[in-house]
Amino acid sequence: MSLRIAVCAKRDLLGAMALNELLPGLASHRIALFYSNKTRPVERAVPDLAAEALLERDLPLEVLFPLLAQLPPDGRCATFAELAQRHGCAETVLTDVRPDGWARDLHEFAPDLIISVRFSLIFMAPTIAAVRHGIINVHPGPLPQYRGLFAPFWQMLHQQTRLGVTTHMVDAGIDTGPILGIDWVPVTEGRSVFWHLPLLYGAGVRRALSAVGHLVAGTPLAAVPQPSGAGDYYRFPTAADIAELRASGRELVLARDYTECLRRMAGLPGQDAQPT
Repeated sequence: MSLRIAVCAKRDLLGAMALNELLPGLASHRIALFYSNKTRPVERAVPDLAAEALLERDLPLEVLFPLLAQLPPDGRCATFAELAQRHGCAETVLTDVRPDGWARDLHEFAPDLIISVRFSLIFMAPTIAAVRHGIINVHPGPLPQYRGLFAPFWQMLHQQTRLGVTTHMVDAGIDTGPILGIDWVPVTEGRSVFWHLPLLYGAGVRRALSAVGHLVAGTPLAAVPQPSGAGDYYRFPTAADIAELRASGRELVLARDYTECLRRMAGLPGQDAQPT
């Protein structure tokens, strides 16, 4: 059985890395790509967050991806344009998800399933109701304990020794839908929050692909409801929060960790232990 699947992701470095893992596993299905590019004012107001936005979004889109497109395609990650071409996908950038707004293209595609990975927009009730098999979201934190934004940061600030990534169904709340599974990545001391992100999204992508396999086989998804009223909701960290993380011996981004991700995108051998 072939499904119509809308894949929603953030148009940045980590979004591209996640799609390079996800899309080959959906080759037998009809895919459409929908990107978010939402920027919140706080991302520019806090210097460390502004630097991370530059590294994750501005630098890859403006410099890295154009350079990658000049390299032979074998062995490296594909850019957004190459992913769309390779998989025969239409691609649309969404600035909102209102059914009468930019999400009109999403509704016109009439997906049987939506997979959301690192997507920065909240799905509204009409969209949730319109999708036959629902919306699968990969959230880089264990639910219900770490709902909201920057979950890996908050886990590392709280000195967790492993980081969770939850694959769950989307409901009318924010990160409150039934859970398909939680995967865990051990914290590697001496590595930044950023270094762990490809590992988290990779684990979530693999579980999302497993869920697609169950749907194709006609097996109902075994999603477990979250306990009512449990968990905490987190927002962007402040400069003081980031200073506290740094004082604990952990960092938001390290140059060598960022370099490892760039080498991985380019298909080059790592100069150090790198995410796999």
